[in-house]
Amino acid sequence: MIKIYKPSCAILMLHPDAIAYIEEAGPSSQWHGIKAFVRTFDGRVIESGSTVREIESAIQRKAASNYLADKKMRDAIEFLLATSGPATAQQEECWPLLIAAIEEKWSQ
Repeated sequence: MIKIYKPSCAILMLHPDAIAYIEEAGPSSQWHGIKAFVRTFDGRVIESGSTVREIESAIQRKAASNYLADKKMRDAIEFLLATSGPATAQQEECWPLLIAAIEEKWSQ
């Protein structure tokens, strides 16, 4: 989820996948504190006090975070599957990391 600030300073949490597009507000809207319009796939239009660039940056940070969580999971799974036989000390240490990566991914 990313934070979008409304002109009233209220915080709206929105999943990046729900955003259809973001449009910069015109001068008259900006005069009233609306810096961007966020349209969601369900047709809602959100007046945002955040700029298009701020929202874009939040989406990019979230995507990077998701990539990192996915990479941690892939690396841990590959490591665990690479060896067979009795578990090594490294494999024992890897399980909590894998579980933490999965929990992080599912909490998003």
